Amino acid sequence: MKLEDKREISPEQWEAVFARVCMPTLTEENFFEARGPTEDSSENKRSYGRFFLRSRAILKWNKSVVGVYTKDLSRQGIGFLSPVELTLEESIQLQLTNGAEYRMEVTRCRRVGDNCFDCGARFIV
Repeated sequence: MKLEDKREISPEQWEAVFARVCMPTLTEENFFEARGPTEDSSENKRSYGRFFLRSRAILKWNKSVVGVYTKDLSRQGIGFLSPVELTLEESIQLQLTNGAEYRMEVTRCRRVGDNCFDCGARFIV
C-alpha cells in the first residue's frame, strides 16, 4: 500500500500542514503492514509494552502544523516520524487519527533521512 493511500487524517488536514514527513524508501514499502505488539527484546528496559500504530497524525509544534507518521504506542508515550527536528523536553501536541489531541514532551529525536526524524514523546498528564 502506498503512503498516499492512507486516509486516517482527512485529506484537507494533511494538505494544509506546513510540512510532511518524507519517509526513507526502504521504510515506506511495508511501513503500514505492522500490526499488534512490537517485538519484546530481553534488552528492552521499557516499563510498558509497545504496540504498532501506523498512521498519519498532525503535530502542532512551534506555532506550526506538520504531518507525521506514527510508529508505535505505549501507556507512557508514542514513537513517530517527523519532517522537522524536535528538541528534547520540548512540549508538543499530537492529533491522532481518532481526532484526540495529546500534550506531549519530546524524549528523543534523531535524523533518519532527508526531512525525516525518528522521534519519541511521552504523554503529559
